Order: sequence, then structure tokens, then C-alpha cells
Amino acid sequence: MSVNNLLNQSVSLYSKASYGADGREVVGVATTVPARFVEGTKSRLLPNQQIVTIDALIYLKPDQSIEINDKVTYGSTNYKVHAIKVGRGLSGDAHHKTVEVKKWQV
Repeated sequence: MSVNNLLNQSVSLYSKASYGADGREVVGVATTVPARFVEGTKSRLLPNQQIVTIDALIYLKPDQSIEINDKVTYGSTNYKVHAIKVGRGLSGDAHHKTVEVKKWQV
């Protein structure tokens, strides 16, 4: 099954452009892309024993450009990319990307 049929929502992606004089991240222009947004919290234990709460999963096309720490907006809520995983089909080709996000902290 093609992932395109499942991506019936949209998110706005902002890549990190630079840092401002105050040290905060400055993001670039938004790009709206098809996606599947699944809200729900889960905890991840990092190798350093820190626990991180994931607030949502976003499914994207496998060729969609996205990086760790990019900003994503769904509805009126901002999120920060925590992890990106590539899902593979039976043939081994990339089928989709699963993006774990946390709510953006101001």
C-alpha cells in the first residue's frame, strides 16, 4: 500500500536557519506538506538515563527533507523534532518516515 493514501492531513515544516543574538533558534520559512499526525504521549529512555516525553508521531513521505530540532506546526501547536526513523517496505525500499516530536518550549 502506498503511504500517499494515508497522508490526508498536513503539517508545516520549518528548518533551522540560524541563532539570534539572544541565543534562540531562528527558523526559516514554512513549507506545508502532506502528513499523518498522531497525537499521544509516550516516554523514551535515553542512553544517559534521561526520560524524554514524546507528544506525537508524524508520518511523512520517505523523500521528505526534515532534520532533528526542526520546528513542525500542526493546527496551532508547535513541536520540535526529536527523532526520525525510516520505515521500510517488504522490498527494503524506504516506505515512509516516522518523526517523533515534543511540544516546542519557548
